[in-house]
Amino acid sequence: MAGSPSSVAPTVSLFSSSIGRKIMLAVSGLILVAFLVIHTIGNLLIFLGADALNRYAHTLHSLPYGVAWFARTLLLSALLLHVALAVRLHVVNRRVAARGYAVRRYLSASTASLMMMPAGAVILLFLVVHILHFTARSFGSSPPMTRLPEVALPVVNVYAMVYRAFSHPFVAIAYLAALAAVAVHLVHGVASAIQSLGFGGERRIRLLHGFSRAIAVFVVVGLGAVPVAVGLDAWVGVPLFDHAALGGVR
Repeated sequence: MAGSPSSVAPTVSLFSSSIGRKIMLAVSGLILVAFLVIHTIGNLLIFLGADALNRYAHTLHSLPYGVAWFARTLLLSALLLHVALAVRLHVVNRRVAARGYAVRRYLSASTASLMMMPAGAVILLFLVVHILHFTARSFGSSPPMTRLPEVALPVVNVYAMVYRAFSHPFVAIAYLAALAAVAVHLVHGVASAIQSLGFGGERRIRLLHGFSRAIAVFVVVGLGAVPVAVGLDAWVGVPLFDHAALGGVR
């Protein structure tokens, strides 16, 4: 098959070259950022009431089998690829720095860029716990159930489940601390990823960094608003949630 080597070569080159790995790191990172933005929008539905959030969650769980697994496979592949490439890039940079070639670059690097690996490690740990907690529901009792007018069978009351989780101070504080790591990662990562794909340039650097900060603020404020609101309701007594929809949570 004369054509096979040439068709495989671009893929091999993409993973073996420094530029290729940076492109793959950028693409996988942007896929995860897109998911974060969508996830944030979905979480904000909690402020529209129990039915809005529960309907959204039920719709996601009711997606056709193939669509759901394609999305899960895409996200998991992007995550594993991003972690693997980030670790490899970090190891290479450490070796270069140890030889004294990158002293100036590290001295001039931003705090956010230097914190990318520690922040990434915190995010990865948080992601595992978050999936076990909210998706696999491995902690605590069975999730509360509720009904939607258009659905015959009971559905998971995600509205109550989220309230129950964040009414525990430790869970809320840990979640907010993890979001601080997400902010650090996004502030540097989004702009860096876009530049790696060739959309940078000296004139666009400020615009890219502004865009990165805007994404970081939207995600962190959007996701962080939920545990803060639950805390105000559960601990301070500010009426922000429909307690009739919470069932036996309180």
